[in-house]
Amino acid sequence: MTLHFKKSTSIKRAITQAGFTLLELLISLTIVAFALIVIVPNFSNSSERQKLELTANKIAATLRETRAASIRKNETFVFILDLKQRTYKNIYTGSITDLSKETDVKATVALSEVDDESNPSIRFWPDGSSTGGEIILTEDNNSYKISVDWLTGSVSLDRQTPR
Repeated sequence: MTLHFKKSTSIKRAITQAGFTLLELLISLTIVAFALIVIVPNFSNSSERQKLELTANKIAATLRETRAASIRKNETFVFILDLKQRTYKNIYTGSITDLSKETDVKATVALSEVDDESNPSIRFWPDGSSTGGEIILTEDNNSYKISVDWLTGSVSLDRQTPR
């Protein structure tokens, strides 16, 4: 038994027309160029936003750690924000952390929690409550708000929409 194969005309046509025309390549390159124009600026903004978000998360974690230590040790502990030195301090651990020079920091705390050098602080008591307050971090068009509830001492972090 012998098998015979015929080349179909569609296969011949496909072989002779392999590849892309110059017009197809130009259109593809134009689409890629427009996509890059839109995407690349967003990557740089995303990187800045991620740095600010990391800082906000670290501050929120330090506040939560201070509250937990206050409950666990049955002592009052304080989180201090030094606006002149651009640092924040956890009295429980003694750790001091620097803030970026590009980050604008605003704090709203109880008047009794502002020291002689105008440094705001948030105090946590052994029952879990606190003096409460808000810390707002802003850099370029990105902003995060860290809130501490005075009654429960719970800490929340929210991304603010640009205005």
